[in-house]
Amino acid sequence: MGLFGWLWTVFLVSGAMFVLGVLVGRGSAPVEFNIDALQEELATLKAQALEDESKRFRIDTKIRDGEPGLDFHEALKTRRPKTETLPEKPKPPEPMRTASTPRDVKPAPATAKTPSSPPPALSETRPMTLQVASLKDDAAADRIVQGLAAKGYAAYRVVADLPNKGRWYRVRVGAFKDADEAALIMGKLKKEGREPILVKRE
Repeated sequence: MGLFGWLWTVFLVSGAMFVLGVLVGRGSAPVEFNIDALQEELATLKAQALEDESKRFRIDTKIRDGEPGLDFHEALKTRRPKTETLPEKPKPPEPMRTASTPRDVKPAPATAKTPSSPPPALSETRPMTLQVASLKDDAAADRIVQGLAAKGYAAYRVVADLPNKGRWYRVRVGAFKDADEAALIMGKLKKEGREPILVKRE
């Protein structure tokens, strides 16, 4: 029987005793009870109930000398964490030096040069050329020549001093025998928004 059962028994006995006490006090109880005996029995029941509960929740006290105690925190203080040495990472191999590209020598920056007119020998066999632009700003003319050269055209610049008009810079492309040979390049330039005209080379 658990603690709840014992308490319930004690409660019932106490209630019965209270009711009987009231009846006895009024002199209307059908039987007479031995109050002292009942109190002794009630005390015995209480003592037995307490003893049963103490047995259920009794703490084992058999941990004595020679058995592990609760002093593990002292052992933790003296222990030191093991330090594992990590292997060193291998260094990446240095790139191999080549004789053509030494480390300390920097290549010289390429300087863009404005192509000049083709050699005179071509004037005899290919007398025609395509003129793409004619303007007075030499820097702007150089930019056009470089842009055309970057696209694969044989572009160059020609300087012309005109009377009463000053100096002009003409941008031209290629050297051709006739209009039929220049037609392919002329078509490509027109698709790029240029307005080339076929002129005789100077």
